[in-house]
Amino acid sequence: MPEPLLRRSALALAGIALLSLVLSSAPSPAQEAPAAEPFLIPGPGMELTMQRCVVCHEAQHITRSRLTRAEWLDNMHLMIKRGAPVEPNEIDPIVDYLFTYYGRNADGAPRARPADAQVPTAAAKGGGSRDVPALLAGYGCTACHATDRKLVGPSFREVAERFGATADGASRVARRIRDGGAGDWGPIPMPAHPSISDDEVRALVAWVFAQR
Repeated sequence: MPEPLLRRSALALAGIALLSLVLSSAPSPAQEAPAAEPFLIPGPGMELTMQRCVVCHEAQHITRSRLTRAEWLDNMHLMIKRGAPVEPNEIDPIVDYLFTYYGRNADGAPRARPADAQVPTAAAKGGGSRDVPALLAGYGCTACHATDRKLVGPSFREVAERFGATADGASRVARRIRDGGAGDWGPIPMPAHPSISDDEVRALVAWVFAQR
C-alpha cells in the first residue's frame, strides 16, 4: 500500500478509536439527570422547604436538580435577593434538606428521620391525644394553614366548607393528612404524616370541620 494512503488509513482508524472512546465515556441520558418527581422526599426540613421554596417553584424544579451544598446555598442567596421570604435562621435547615436529598451524590431515596427529629405527638407533650393545638404545632400544620386565610395551603375553614358536608369528606381529609399529596387545591403537595395515629387524625379532622 502506498505510504500516503497508509498514513491516511492510520489517521482514520485513530479518529474512529477516539470517537468510540468519547462515546463510551459520555453519560447516558438516564445518568445525566434523575427523573423529576412531583413531590419532595419526606425528611427533616421538608415542610420549611415547601413553605419557602415550593410556594414559588414547582417541586420538579427541585427534584430534577443534583447540586453541591455550596451550589444550593448560592441558589438560596439568589432567591433571597429576588425577594424569597426566608429568614436568616431558616437558610441552613433548608440547604441541609436540599443537599441531603438532592445533593450531587444523593440517590433520591427517602431516609428515616433522626431520632431527635421525630414529630412529637400530643401525648408526648403531656397534652393527651386530643390536644389539638399541640397536634397542629407538632405536625407542622400551622406552617402551611391558617384558620381563616390561605397561606401555602387552604385555610382550615375552606377545607371544612368544601369537605365537611360531604359523605366521604372526613375520610378524604384524613387520608390527605396521613398520606399527603396534591390535587385538591392545586399542584403544591401536602407532606405525608405516616407516624400520626388514628386517634390524632380523627381529632384533627373533627377540629377542622368545626371551623365552618
